[in-house]
Amino acid sequence: MRSSFRWSATVAVLSLTVVTAAYADDGADEQAINDLWVDFQTTDVAGNTERFLELWDPESIQMMPGIPLRGFEEISDYYSANLTPDAFQSMDIEPIENIIMGDWAYSMGNFTAQSGPANVDGKYSALLRRQSDGEWKIYRDMSNSNK
Repeated sequence: MRSSFRWSATVAVLSLTVVTAAYADDGADEQAINDLWVDFQTTDVAGNTERFLELWDPESIQMMPGIPLRGFEEISDYYSANLTPDAFQSMDIEPIENIIMGDWAYSMGNFTAQSGPANVDGKYSALLRRQSDGEWKIYRDMSNSNK
């Protein structure tokens, strides 16, 4: 029984090592995640709904203040109706921390945005999932204002 457990534990550890080693370039992953946030802010300001939606995982959820969007379909419906070239005049996303764990990553940071006369200063916390092609997409996202 003990040898069976040891064998199972050894296989599990080796499996995790192999999976993690396949994507062990944390520097490239960190850059790809930072690039995702640049793409997020750029497509948001441009009102490029099609490209903006490509940043989201098919099973994504976004939790904004007062507007929980559960599932890609709700995210798509909301942004298709509301993301226009004049919705945001500017946006700046500043990642503070990206933690990469194999095919998952946690990202948190601050953002500022100007939408009409309103200036928003806030923070975000997101879980990202690596897709089968290696691209990172937003799996869970939560943001709120600092005020």
